[in-house]
Amino acid sequence: MKVYEVALNDVGEVASGSWIPRLKLTDEERDVVESRGTVLLLGRSGTGKTICTANRMDYDRQLMAHDPSFSQLFVARSKPLCTYVKNAIGSTENESFITYDELKNQLEDQLPKVAGVRDHFPEELEMQFYRFKKELCEKDQSTVDPLLVWTSIRSFIKGSIEATSGTAGALTRDQFLDFQLFGPKRCRLTLEQRQFVYQVYQRYAKYMQEKGMWDECDRIVALLTRLEDCKTSDPDLYQNIKKSKVYVDEVQDYTQAECLLFFYLCSGQGNLFLAGDPAQNVEEGVEFRFEDIRSVEYHIARDRNTVMEKPKVVNVNFRSHAGILNTAGAILSCMFGAFPNSAKQLKEDRGIFAGPRPEVFEKMEIDVLRDLLSTKLNGAVVLVHSSTLKFWRNALPGYGLIRSIEASKGLEFRSVILLDFFSDLSKETSVGVQKAWRDLLLRGGFDDVDKMFPEIEGQLKRLYTGVTRCIERLYFVETKETEAGSAFVRWLTTTTTARNKKTTEVGTESGKLASKVKIIDLENKVMTKDEALKSGLDMAVAAEARGRSDLTASIEDLNQAVYYFELAQEEGYRAKARVHLESIGLKSNLPPIPRTRVQETETLEGEFEELETGAARIVERLLKESLLQEARDLCITMLPYLSGFARERLKKDLRVSFKV
Repeated sequence: MKVYEVALNDVGEVASGSWIPRLKLTDEERDVVESRGTVLLLGRSGTGKTICTANRMDYDRQLMAHDPSFSQLFVARSKPLCTYVKNAIGSTENESFITYDELKNQLEDQLPKVAGVRDHFPEELEMQFYRFKKELCEKDQSTVDPLLVWTSIRSFIKGSIEATSGTAGALTRDQFLDFQLFGPKRCRLTLEQRQFVYQVYQRYAKYMQEKGMWDECDRIVALLTRLEDCKTSDPDLYQNIKKSKVYVDEVQDYTQAECLLFFYLCSGQGNLFLAGDPAQNVEEGVEFRFEDIRSVEYHIARDRNTVMEKPKVVNVNFRSHAGILNTAGAILSCMFGAFPNSAKQLKEDRGIFAGPRPEVFEKMEIDVLRDLLSTKLNGAVVLVHSSTLKFWRNALPGYGLIRSIEASKGLEFRSVILLDFFSDLSKETSVGVQKAWRDLLLRGGFDDVDKMFPEIEGQLKRLYTGVTRCIERLYFVETKETEAGSAFVRWLTTTTTARNKKTTEVGTESGKLASKVKIIDLENKVMTKDEALKSGLDMAVAAEARGRSDLTASIEDLNQAVYYFELAQEEGYRAKARVHLESIGLKSNLPPIPRTRVQETETLEGEFEELETGAARIVERLLKESLLQEARDLCITMLPYLSGFARERLKKDLRVSFKV
């Protein structure tokens, strides 16, 4: 829900299609917006952190209107989030709204090269978690989860502020094992676990060097080094790159080294605005605490008097009703009980209105689920683990609203089905983890659960993130019986399982957080045509906002848009989404440009004739559907593949050149 502030004098503007009213801020939001210096903003999902960030940008802009050199940079991992903030406050010449990936690419193009510092990072040589797990961890017999090993390497051994301060670009073994330097609140691994992790890291470092590969930490350290060098080698360029103010959303998804980059880009201390929620930290390999941000500033300032204040907090939830927030809050209570240092503990979110509690289906057959998704639950978004996304899309063919939890962070949906969270989790976890989940839910946990099964912390955060994507109706569906899943269902639907009195009371009058229902009693939850149309438009706008920054995510958004438009029986919008989808699909599958063609004057007569013809047909259909921006973007993308005459004519018409 969004509440707008409209002055009496503005009433006449309501009829204007271009007028955007200002959002009404709560007292705590206004305090955040008008705070001075570097601000850390902490709030759970749906509490208005992005709104605060947008209003703070507008506030700073007005405050510095007298200074023509004043500049602002907004950074987020999500392109739709960048577009949302840009549209909310408008943009001027000295403002940038870009994704983190775009920022890195931009800096690599701008900064001078430095001898001995890597400046080329081909995608095919990037080490990501799925490759790390397959190529370096499959034969390990340790009880340390591969994701925890990856996180320790990325967030501590290579991505901590201490690692960036050293000449080797990584912690020594003694540093990583030092509990004075990395205490149990910061790195929750035992001494034995740390010893094992460092052994894996040494093998990892050797493997990376032999293969010529790189990871995200290598890229960030290279950028930091080039920025430092630019200060002295080209001070004017460095001043042009820096911004007066930098604003970062979803800051919990960044390591200390990545946060250091943001400090380098702003003009001195007190010019950063960082918003996030560690409870939603589902970025693979990132271990985040707000305290670590403060230590980054201290590292920069070298003066304790300049260290930023404690985080500001927002607690009013504008997205979900109390029925959903109660379950989300209970999940957090479990997490804090077992992992007290997992995230900053806040007061419970206050929902603005009441609503139905979630509903639970246990041991539902896939065929039954398939039928429900075509009838009573049509229009609900199905959220699954990223590792099983492909399986579920094959198991539920034709249903276009299946997404991974991880890829849905930052989005919101009217109805959500959390499908086989525990059944699928059992495929990648040990029996011990299943039993630990049971004890955590039904017995309030046990001693050393955080040391014996630290991976459960990340799983709880993933569960919380999935729950908080929902606005109205939430369903938990488990198709198979597992020890952890049965315990979760019992915990949700009874009052005697939650030991914590606070958790018991957050449910309805009967104390239950959720209801176990029979399929025959399930009400018809099919979306109305208007609701489906709105959801389709939202997904189409999200895809358009991404531009070329994330073609895979754009394809996913547009597939959902097509499904919603079919549900709404809106053939016109469906046709637009389909041709948009074809255009992005073509761009995402283009062959590499031949290495022999390095100059604009070289031609490829006939080599890509079939590709050129197909693109021309798509452009024609895009123009017919009035998708002018996408048509232009496809033309620009196709320039390196065109024959000489077509390329020169198109360059003239578009007034652009291309760079290979």
